[in-house]
Amino acid sequence: MADETPGSTDPATAAGAPLADTDKSPEQLRSEIAEAREDLGETVEQLAAKADVKARAHDAVEDAKGRAHDKVEEGKDQVRHAADRVQATAQQKRTEGISTDDVRGAAQTGVEQAKANPALAIAAGVGVALLVILILRRRGD
Repeated sequence: MADETPGSTDPATAAGAPLADTDKSPEQLRSEIAEAREDLGETVEQLAAKADVKARAHDAVEDAKGRAHDKVEEGKDQVRHAADRVQATAQQKRTEGISTDDVRGAAQTGVEQAKANPALAIAAGVGVALLVILILRRRGD
């Protein structure tokens, strides 16, 4: 009979493990140990990933770059649409023969709108640039 006193040399009692699990075959025990090692390895990998500040910071930077790129593309689309509208309006005004006072009034309205919405200011700037280019091309003909 095994000695169950503290300091015993029997591994089952020395570790405080119950003696009832000794019914398992060595293969079952090996399988349980392998499974426990695999679980422990996954846990260690997860903890290492959380502790890897450099990789997490890199991922955060990449996410921010992606969001910024999306915003830039969205802004470009808005500017293109606004430029198209400005160009169409300029063409219409040229055919209607608008006076310089009308243009000044429209410019003042544009300035007020630009202060209220900076995206419109960007679009208006592109539109004005296109308008200037169109005028210069016509004068060069």
